[in-house]
Amino acid sequence: MTVIGLKLDLYLPGVTSLKEKRRLIKSLLDKIDNKYNVAIAEIDSQDLWQRSMIGIVSVSNSRKPIERTFTSLIELVDQKSGIELMKTERIYY
Repeated sequence: MTVIGLKLDLYLPGVTSLKEKRRLIKSLLDKIDNKYNVAIAEIDSQDLWQRSMIGIVSVSNSRKPIERTFTSLIELVDQKSGIELMKTERIYY
């Protein structure tokens, strides 16, 4: 069994309130949740307007399908309007 975590450090340059940030992040999390078989949550920076840390975890019988999923997921986040992907970190368990 393979378990891999992914942390996404996001910058939200156009956001001017926590309400706006929550709307943008919820939209992103819902889109990822509907498209990929992963567990996802905002794990840090909840009270900062223009920053967000997203945690994602996936389990599979091998590493390759998770890596493909995470690569596709990172591309989706990178293309999302209003969000800049600052840093990614993969954690292997």
